[in-house]
Amino acid sequence: MQQPALTPQQEAIREIRARYEQGNISFDHFEYALNALIQAQTPEECRGIVQELSTLKNTALDALTPPTAPASVSMPRQVQLITVLGELKRMRRPWKMGQRTRVLMGIGSLKLDLRMATIPPQALLEVYSLIGEAKIYVPRNIHVTVRQFILIGENKALGEERNGIFSMLEEEEFPAEGPDAASAPHLTIHQMMLIGSAQIIPSGGPGTLFSGLGARLSGLGEDLQGIDLRGANLEGADLSGKNLEGAKLIGANLRGVDFHGANLRKANLLGANLEEANLSGADLTQAKLFGVNLNGANLTGASLGGANLRGTNLEGAIAFGAQSASAPPSLPQPR
Repeated sequence: MQQPALTPQQEAIREIRARYEQGNISFDHFEYALNALIQAQTPEECRGIVQELSTLKNTALDALTPPTAPASVSMPRQVQLITVLGELKRMRRPWKMGQRTRVLMGIGSLKLDLRMATIPPQALLEVYSLIGEAKIYVPRNIHVTVRQFILIGENKALGEERNGIFSMLEEEEFPAEGPDAASAPHLTIHQMMLIGSAQIIPSGGPGTLFSGLGARLSGLGEDLQGIDLRGANLEGADLSGKNLEGAKLIGANLRGVDFHGANLRKANLLGANLEEANLSGADLTQAKLFGVNLNGANLTGASLGGANLRGTNLEGAIAFGAQSASAPPSLPQPR
C-alpha cells in the first residue's frame, strides 16, 4: 500500500533531526525547534522554524532561546567524592559537577562519565588516587585543559600518552569540537596518582553527548526508570525488557534499538529517531511520541494508549496488533 506523503510538519522535523545528527546544530537548538514545531499551525510556520535554524550563525534563533542561568545560581560551588577502598562510579545517571569538583580515591577503581554530568562554564576537576585505575570519559564538545602526574604507571589523556616512572602531562590543551565550540564549557582536569593507570578518554562527537552509551546500558540492570538520555546515541542497543518508565529520550538516536517488551510508559521521546527499532510488545502508554521517526519500526503488539503521535512518521512501520486507547495512529496535518 502506498504510504501517505510527509506533512510539512514531518518534513521540518526530519530536516532539523538530520542537522542535529550531523552536528550542525546544538541539542539545545534542536530541542527548541521541536518545541516550536509542536505549536506550529500552518506549513508556513513549519518552514519559518527551519529557516530560523538556517540563520543560526546570525543569532536569529539565539535571540529566541532563553539565556542560560548563571553558574552561581544553578551549579554548586564545590562537590567532593571520596572512597577509601573499592570502586567509585558516576556512569549511569545524570549528576552535577561543581565549579570545583574534588575526587579522593584510596585504593581501587574510579570511573567518571562527564557526558552524564552538568558542567559549569568554568570548572575544575581534581582527582587524587593512591593505587589503582582511574578513567574519566570526556565529551568532545567541551574545551579541556589537562595536567596529569603519576609516580609509577601510565598517563593517557585524549590521545597523548606517557609511561614509566615519574611521568607527567603538563597543561595539555584540547579544544572543543562542533558548531558551538566557541561557547563550550572550559574544564580543567588536575589528576595525580602514585601507582596505576590514569586515563582521560574522549567520547562522543559533535551533536551527540552520549555516543557509545548503548552498550553499557545493555549490560545494566532492568530498572532504568526516569533515566535522562536526552540527545543520546543508543543506536543498535539491546534494551529489551528494561523498565524505562518516564525516561527522557528527547532527540535520542534510537535507530535499530531492541525495545521488545520494554516499559516506556510516560517516556518522553520527542523528536527521537526510532527508525527500524523493535518495539514489539512494548508498553508506550501515555508516551510522548511527537515528531518521532518510526520508519520501518516494528510495533507489533505494542500498547499505545494515550500516546501522543502527532507529527510522527510511520512510513513502513509494522503495527500489527498494536493496541491503542483511541484511534489507530495517523499522520496529522498542521491545522
